Amino acid sequence: MGVVSGLGPIYDLADGSLRAMRATSGDYSAVEQFLCVDLRRLRATDFQDHFENSETPLDYRLLLKRHEQIVGHVLLRFRDVRWGQSRIATCRFGPLDLLPEYRNSVATNAMLQAIERTARERRTVLIRADLADVSQGEPLSHWPTHWLTTAGLGRFESHPQEILAELEIRTENGSTLKRREYVQSRRETHIRPFRQIELPALMKIYRSYEAAGFGFLHRTEDQWQALARRTPKTHILVAVDHRRNRRIKQRGGQIVAYAVIQDNNIVEMIGMASYALATEHLLARLCADAVERNVPTIQLPAWIPGGGFHEVCVAAARSVKAANPSMKQPEIVCVPSEKLLVRRLGPELLRRWQAIGGGKDAELGWGSGDRACRLILSEKGAKLQAGSDAADRLICSHQVWVRLLIGELSAPVAFATDLLEASTPTARHLAEVLFPQLPVWHSAWDHSIDL
Repeated sequence: MGVVSGLGPIYDLADGSLRAMRATSGDYSAVEQFLCVDLRRLRATDFQDHFENSETPLDYRLLLKRHEQIVGHVLLRFRDVRWGQSRIATCRFGPLDLLPEYRNSVATNAMLQAIERTARERRTVLIRADLADVSQGEPLSHWPTHWLTTAGLGRFESHPQEILAELEIRTENGSTLKRREYVQSRRETHIRPFRQIELPALMKIYRSYEAAGFGFLHRTEDQWQALARRTPKTHILVAVDHRRNRRIKQRGGQIVAYAVIQDNNIVEMIGMASYALATEHLLARLCADAVERNVPTIQLPAWIPGGGFHEVCVAAARSVKAANPSMKQPEIVCVPSEKLLVRRLGPELLRRWQAIGGGKDAELGWGSGDRACRLILSEKGAKLQAGSDAADRLICSHQVWVRLLIGELSAPVAFATDLLEASTPTARHLAEVLFPQLPVWHSAWDHSIDL
């Protein structure tokens, strides 16, 4: 059996009777009893299989105890995320598992404070979780310092028939040459189930985008193996190109796209940029399979690398939610140190500034009073300093400021929706350069194995 987690310090919280602590190997049986018997959240076999198959050494479990009895539990996952030219350390945690009588603001805040403290020790710059997993239907009067709620990242939901119709319209509206290429590509592309031995091909496709993408989790080979092993509820399909004139001679064709399906939803889908049509055939196949199984709606990522399907998904999703085709999953976010976050984002912020021919130095202010600060760009990177003497300033709430920093909100959208104001034209220009609209990648595959 695996180890629940390593040794860690104990934090005295709330009125002293509640203590949040890092789980140890000696807590294995107690955690299993809590999750499988007390809460009945999962079966004992699932819990045991998770630890037997787990190859990730960065899993942490925090326990909330009262008089040595476990009354709360949460799993933390620490992962590095690629953000353009930067790489930031993040933490995502699963549901706050609390006994019914402890689902209140005191116990919830105790758990959140313990999560933040553990993340600070690891120099983590961003913590996030689904709001529903934290509140569990119990609204909190206030969140701890540094914690706030955000709109979260979007996913699309649509009828599979609508996606197929939009794909067909896009093909018909193309030129004669494009239609010929589509027919030829469909004839030379084979869609089939994934084989375990082909995992390096999936890793290669993923890493081609991870190198300079936004939001891509860094996955080690062990983490890839752990994801691919969990197949009872997960199905992986691949698109294989069989064109004779391809440069790479590979027996059986070359895998150029893949999709991960769980519970009739597409949790991850990526295709090579030079094989967009193959990725389109893969999406069409998934939708056709869903129609055949009488699946009413499917969910898919808001951005599919290598496909260019954003407009297709928006048009198709209007049939489900005309007012808001992109489904937003509200989240709770914590930035333990904005100074550390800006320092980690420095290479990417500097790249954006230099890409437009900006000077060596730039300065952008935000906030007032004790929260006033200045974002300073120089050849050495970016840093955040306290002070309110910057001439070029942004005027917005703290929530909007954090959303700009973490890439959830772009400056053009914030200006257009009156969430953001600039003191000078220079400040507005700086904001639009530093906080543009980003194709942020968000995969539900990594988070689907949390127990």
